[in-house]
Amino acid sequence: MFVAALLAASTAACTSQPASTAPRPSAPLPSVSMSPQPRDLAVAAYIGMWRSYEKALAAGDPNAPDLRTYADGPALQLLTRVVRSTSEAGLRGAGTTALSPTIAGTYPVGAPTRATVTDCMDTSSTRVYRPDGQPYADIPGGRRQMTATVVLAADGVWRVNQIKLGEVGSC
Repeated sequence: MFVAALLAASTAACTSQPASTAPRPSAPLPSVSMSPQPRDLAVAAYIGMWRSYEKALAAGDPNAPDLRTYADGPALQLLTRVVRSTSEAGLRGAGTTALSPTIAGTYPVGAPTRATVTDCMDTSSTRVYRPDGQPYADIPGGRRQMTATVVLAADGVWRVNQIKLGEVGSC
């Protein structure tokens, strides 16, 4: 509406007055908010969760505090369980997952508190290994479908709450 009114005023000014004396808008232009949007915060939580998981797996630390920064609920339980069982088996993780997340939707529309993130992540550059040098046959990674539910927690922080990871080749 503001743009239409501004364009109408500009057109009227151009036809009735020379351009050099065209009236200037009396109201200041609206400012653009630089605060992060829910979509950006949800994606940041998703990426932060995977980077924290990679660090926790490399250290063999299921209690890594960064995991709790970016994940909670079932997602946190799953990630800590995997890190714990991997560590107890004498294994560690290495490498970085290639991520390309997109937002499939935010809910409710007016003031989002939940987002669905989809990704065709690539785990081909990650591996599980034995830090003592003993051989370990890791299953090769690859491109796989990932769907995550990211929620705005009671403390005002966006965290991944649920994850669903597809098999290699699912995307």
